[in-house]
Amino acid sequence: MESLEMCLAGGLHELGLLEQFKLNTLIHHWRDVVGPIYAGHTRIIDIKPPKIVLSADNSQWMQEVKMNQNASSRPLMTITKVISSLKWASSCIGRAM
Repeated sequence: MESLEMCLAGGLHELGLLEQFKLNTLIHHWRDVVGPIYAGHTRIIDIKPPKIVLSADNSQWMQEVKMNQNASSRPLMTITKVISSLKWASSCIGRAM
């Protein structure tokens, strides 16, 4: 008997929605992927592989992420295997959208 997870993946693939589901999973699990410190200061605005658009609290956090996106010991290394470049949104997290 096939597991529910396998059935879901198969059904989403047949509908052409599997890629979008995986991207939405990354958004939903952002805190788990990058850790609570980065997640507390950044958020995903949009993903269109191979690019990800992030927003950060301020320019210091933007710089922190940029400097560490290719460092193997940093949380963003996890997503840089899938996403090749970061783009920054002009808005900050604290602003109303």
